[in-house]
Amino acid sequence: MLFLGVDLGGTFLKSGLLDLEESRVTAVRRRAFPEFLNPRVSGAREIDPEALFQGVLKELETRKQERPEIQGLVFSSQMHSMILANPDTGESLGPATTWQDQRSLHDGTWDRISQNTSDSEIWELGNELKPGYPVSVLASMKRTGAQLGSKQSPAMLLNLADWLILRLSRLRPQLHPTQAAATGAWLTGKKRWATEWARQWMGTEIVLPDVEEPTAFRSFEFLGHSWKILPSIGDQQAALLGSGLEQAEISLNVATGSQVSKLISSWPTVPKKDYQIRPFFGDLLLATVTHLPAGRALNAWIRALGFLALERGATEDEIWSELEALAQPARVGAHSPKMDLSLFPCRTGSEGSVLGLTEENLTPGHLFWAAIQRMTLNFAEAAESLPASTPAQIRASGGLILKSELLRAEASRLMKLPLVLPEISEDVLNGLLIYARTANNK
Repeated sequence: MLFLGVDLGGTFLKSGLLDLEESRVTAVRRRAFPEFLNPRVSGAREIDPEALFQGVLKELETRKQERPEIQGLVFSSQMHSMILANPDTGESLGPATTWQDQRSLHDGTWDRISQNTSDSEIWELGNELKPGYPVSVLASMKRTGAQLGSKQSPAMLLNLADWLILRLSRLRPQLHPTQAAATGAWLTGKKRWATEWARQWMGTEIVLPDVEEPTAFRSFEFLGHSWKILPSIGDQQAALLGSGLEQAEISLNVATGSQVSKLISSWPTVPKKDYQIRPFFGDLLLATVTHLPAGRALNAWIRALGFLALERGATEDEIWSELEALAQPARVGAHSPKMDLSLFPCRTGSEGSVLGLTEENLTPGHLFWAAIQRMTLNFAEAAESLPASTPAQIRASGGLILKSELLRAEASRLMKLPLVLPEISEDVLNGLLIYARTANNK
């Protein structure tokens, strides 16, 4: 049985053929993700949902023409994306937002939410409450008088992938728990919506979808063919599933953002603010530290350090390779500056810095090495904060750590554990393959 897997990432719309019998991912392709719209309000990060739909539609049409035997479709999407839609027609009721939306920080809404939500309430939400989450964005929109729906025209809260499924199939939306938790309004331990709390901030007219782990495929007709479909899953959980993460391991997932995680079998008895708890698959939970600076911060340094080369036509990948060669520890020595990579609001702060500069270490190699050191030190500190265990090794995943030998070596040294790579580089698509195979075998 052949499926098409589609991952809606922060930079690319990635797709691949998933052979459920042979357990293989092939023919991987990437399309550019729609660019952000000009912000209508300070801090907004919005995209045009119609542009996304047309890109996905074109991919489905092309794939079906090339491989008519494709029978099903599975999606993952960037965590914490949000769109309001008519649950019957799929009509979008405004732009979509992503996890990078920070409007609630700019208008004071985030302060109101955090000051009026108790520590116990935040813990029950899995510590899943941040400025860019859908519940925070909706609270900001409500506060500024935006029309979020009515009894006559309901507005359902969906992520980008499940909105696309609704547009394509017209099936009543269902959320996987991994996507429900990403809204910031899901009680992970109790496996239900925090309905009254959510309505306090979002309003009473927002419809929350049904949530369940699927027990079977649903079917719909599209492009003259019948398709099997499952609810979408979060891209973090898809990547970790696809990487082969086991309970005796620490997961280090490094891409545009990064997370340090481990699997746990039960809800912790002692509340801690150091990590989040997210649904995983089956009976497992994911203890995770997220929003650590990674590729987004490094790319900013690459653009700064390689400005002249970029102007002359060099690519960011070429500049990366050159900087990594210049940043080898044996070359830069022990006197690199100290760097804070918090160039945007994240777990480690909201302003970056460089300290300890000298005439000798003010070089591209020293600065890049300082960025790698700070990033990996963040990872080591995050791993120490997770529920106590004695992990056997680090299981790496994500495009950035697969790309950088320097990053892998320093992470292994600081975390004092051997580091292993996934057997397949396309971890998210491989996670979608495992997800579809599991449903097919039920």
